[in-house]
Amino acid sequence: MKPTLLLFLFCTTLHATDFFVNKQGLDSNAGTSRGAAFLTIQKGVDALQPGDTLNIGRGEYAEAVARKGLGSAEKETTIRAEMRGTVLLRGDVDAPVFKPLPGSRNTFEADFTGDVQAVYEVDTLKRLGTQATQAEVEFQPGSSFYDAASSKLYVSSTDLRPVDLHRYSIPVTGAHGLMLEQPKRVVLDGIAARGFEKAVMQTWHTEACTWGIVLKEAKDCVIRHCTAFLNGGGILTRSGNEGGNLLEDCVAYGNISPHGFECGGVVAVAVRNDTLRRCTAYKGGVGVRLYGGEGYGLIENSLGWGNVLDLGIKGGKTGEISDVRDCVALSYLPSHREVVRSIIGFRNTYLDGVKAGTDTSIRLNFERVNRGQEFADPLNFDFRLQSTSTMRGSAPDKSDRGPFPYQGNVFFVKTDGDDLADGLSVKAAWKTVARAAKELRAGHTVYFEQGVYSGDVVIKAENTGPDPISWRARGTARVLMPGAIKVEGGHGIEFERLNFASTVSVTASERVRFNNCRFFADDKALHATHCNGLAVSHSEFTRFAQVGVQLDGCTGVELSSNVYDNRHGPAVTFGVAADVNLALRYSDYNSYADADKAWMVNGQTIALTDARKTAQDIYARELRTVFSLRDGISEVKDRIALAVGGALGKSLGIHQDLMSNALSMSAPTLHSVTATTANIEWQMSRGSESGIAWGETPACETQAKYKVTNDEDTFRNFSLTGLKPGTTYYFKLTSAKLIYPLDDQGPGEVVNPKYEAISFTTKAADPAPRTLYVSTDGSDSASGLERGSAWHSIAHAASQALPGDTVMIAGGTYIEKVRVRTTGTKGRPIKFRSIPGEKVILDGSGRRIETAFVINGKNDIEVDGFYFRDFRMGGQGNCSQRVINVNQSHRVTLRRLLWDGRGAGYSGGLLMGADSSDVLVSNCVIIRGSDGLEVTSCPGFRVEHCVFISHMIEAVKLSTPATLSSNIICDSSAFKAKNNIHFMSFGNQDAIVDRNNCYFLRVPESQRTLYWVLNFKEAGKVLGHTRMTLPEYKKRVAPTDSVVLDPQFAIFERLDPAKVPEFPIDQFVDTKVPLDFPDLFATNPEVVKRSMGLQPEAFADMIKK
Repeated sequence: MKPTLLLFLFCTTLHATDFFVNKQGLDSNAGTSRGAAFLTIQKGVDALQPGDTLNIGRGEYAEAVARKGLGSAEKETTIRAEMRGTVLLRGDVDAPVFKPLPGSRNTFEADFTGDVQAVYEVDTLKRLGTQATQAEVEFQPGSSFYDAASSKLYVSSTDLRPVDLHRYSIPVTGAHGLMLEQPKRVVLDGIAARGFEKAVMQTWHTEACTWGIVLKEAKDCVIRHCTAFLNGGGILTRSGNEGGNLLEDCVAYGNISPHGFECGGVVAVAVRNDTLRRCTAYKGGVGVRLYGGEGYGLIENSLGWGNVLDLGIKGGKTGEISDVRDCVALSYLPSHREVVRSIIGFRNTYLDGVKAGTDTSIRLNFERVNRGQEFADPLNFDFRLQSTSTMRGSAPDKSDRGPFPYQGNVFFVKTDGDDLADGLSVKAAWKTVARAAKELRAGHTVYFEQGVYSGDVVIKAENTGPDPISWRARGTARVLMPGAIKVEGGHGIEFERLNFASTVSVTASERVRFNNCRFFADDKALHATHCNGLAVSHSEFTRFAQVGVQLDGCTGVELSSNVYDNRHGPAVTFGVAADVNLALRYSDYNSYADADKAWMVNGQTIALTDARKTAQDIYARELRTVFSLRDGISEVKDRIALAVGGALGKSLGIHQDLMSNALSMSAPTLHSVTATTANIEWQMSRGSESGIAWGETPACETQAKYKVTNDEDTFRNFSLTGLKPGTTYYFKLTSAKLIYPLDDQGPGEVVNPKYEAISFTTKAADPAPRTLYVSTDGSDSASGLERGSAWHSIAHAASQALPGDTVMIAGGTYIEKVRVRTTGTKGRPIKFRSIPGEKVILDGSGRRIETAFVINGKNDIEVDGFYFRDFRMGGQGNCSQRVINVNQSHRVTLRRLLWDGRGAGYSGGLLMGADSSDVLVSNCVIIRGSDGLEVTSCPGFRVEHCVFISHMIEAVKLSTPATLSSNIICDSSAFKAKNNIHFMSFGNQDAIVDRNNCYFLRVPESQRTLYWVLNFKEAGKVLGHTRMTLPEYKKRVAPTDSVVLDPQFAIFERLDPAKVPEFPIDQFVDTKVPLDFPDLFATNPEVVKRSMGLQPEAFADMIKK
């Protein structure tokens, strides 16, 4: 080797430094040894130079860490946990104790002083919706409101139960957890981040979200074995012009935010040769995701479940050339390219027509796959094939479909099995534990179906090897092993979800692991002798009289998130002359029934406070729980005490992440009644369809279905009309069914259903129509009958108005969600109007609120003369929430409304309509919504004299008969237009009337796609989804007098011609140019002649001269 090269290598090594951070350190230390460690991670990250390593000791660090320009292309720089999974960055604090709010059913309050960025329900991994008013918390289960003036925090639980049956945390930092900007060759290893969210949006560089871990403009970086949970977003890399990043073996859960669609689990954006490998994301927004960019990306060997979108690739060239392979996504998995050897729960929305068996992937729902018969343990996400699986040899090349080709390494045992069978499927399961112990070898897994499996078991060294043997209960099976379990000289043996009634002994073994197990022997629960690397997690030790865990001559033991009912003996005993520091590698997040006798060392009882002096059990707690025997198994009677407290935000003791379709409900109540109408209200915990019935007898002869087509709004308000005056009626709920059930977990179990009938009597006659007033300086305790005694909130007026009433709103800005809680009737509509000449603005509070008006189950409602701004796009399912939601309502008019969706973050359209009729949208302006109007199953729907500007995706999205006439629809934003995305889509080409509309295009009409006709039919043939230009539409679908013209909006006359871009609408991309109705009056003589767009005369009483 040349001397110069030797010198270079010597200098490179010489200048690489190991730095240390731990909870015993000081930031004034040098940081170059564990004894002189820094205290904060930020100090350690600031000290790093290219090639250095930062070693972080275990513990929770309440800080946000940021660094720009870390690392170099020549040297690898590392930030690592000394023990993976034990370093937690926290941006949240535990919530205080809540108490019921007097006078409410669902709202609870607590005193809290601090910056409330959000509230998370920790035990359900859900973010509570942030409301603009305290009143809205009562309406919407799973929501919160913070009153900074009074330092009061208000919450409602996600399942309508008291909040003391849940646990909550509050993000307070308002920043990313660990953010590296422009890092190069940086490795993050084994770090976790929790509770990082911000009440308002971040910049677009981080997809408007606040992340647990984020690398921005990263090049050749690696994030591995990292965990992110209960953040706005989990783990993000943005490659920009660099790229080559790898995210592997990362886990993210409970990460979701209203601020952006890409907020979620493990995400790479602006992709350039980036890879997501062996990552898992669940119960969040998007799961594992590649979004946008110009380079190749790959998702492989990854799992997503319980997310809004589980896995997928979208956007730019990346969306066209990147791959998904060997993955499992139990809901949606969108990818433009063929998904290879994967499992898709619902669908690939980009390649919807792929038939089963024509490629290498499995489509669970479309193929109606019986998962229990096909896969090893689908409830616990083990999708290896059973020997009898129909997926074997079913690919076009006769190989096995899915990510896990059959290997014959999974076995099954059930109480009615047969030890003469091969054990390789549930149908051919073995019968006894002894048979399994005899046959299992390294790399094998055995699943036990529910039951009692008697007999002693001895697992010897000759059966084990470098790959583990796994003993597991299948699904949620309660498996009891009353006999003695002995492991002798074993290497790599795992036990999961099993219940041991006798002492379990492990002798002279390595890497033996117990997870989610119950030990309830009368004397010793678990006895380990001369073992190395024993690990026990999320397990429960009860009923023992001597000791929970006895360690004799053991080293490197890990004890985490266990429950010790040590009232009768020490939880953990160390043998004679034991060195605790050598025996225990890690012990923490455990609970002790008696903290005074947590351990016994050399015959001496050690209290938890003294145990902490060894730097163990720092986050352990004293917790007395009540256990009882059920089916011979000792278990906690009420698990809420254990709901949190384990490592990484999980429960103490038994913890099983499962999908649930449980559905809670409240009993119906009468809100108000008139001579011919009644307004009934109730609540559901999730988006659902309710069966309803009413009539003049308790039998409730008239029945119907009531559905609100989004998952976020679960308050139900249904109005009965056409009733007889002075008559007693009965109403009841008859059923409840989830609209969007998770995966295959059934239609939803209704918890404590409320199906009893209520009764009410209609009024003898209706009062005369009233004019009611609302003003920003009013009071909801006033009469509302005069301008001087106006109410304060539009929502209050919407709860009090009666058929025929007109609600006049004074000028000003209103930050609220208006729920229309009473119905109008034919000839007596309820009208919401701005006072002539006064500008009424409904504000979404920086996109914290998703909807301004909610009109569900109502008739004859008019909304006229308002401005809307800063509302966010929200909701889940086929129809998301928009500025105005109209569900199962009739004769609704929306007139003279201006929705300005410009600004940072995602904005929805003006209207989401579903299952309604005769909805009219007239003389409205819709600026830069994602989809201007989204309407499903609304016969009689009309859009006339409206203006659409710079829509992001579609101006109009229709799954309903509709008439569009005399509108001006301008081209979409430049970024989207270059992809030639259509202006409107519809599913029934014969039910759409396109008449006298003006289209303002960037390119000639022969080049610009205007229509996307779903399931297009031509000459008796179904040609599938077909995009068309205006000339093609006229030729192939229907003649129309719609034209392509420049409307020459009035505002152009007031702008400097030198500053107007080639396509003048681009002048309005941001909010620097304010827009009002008169600005968008057309001046092109032909457009004016044909009365296209806004009708100036319609605004005579609304716009000040």
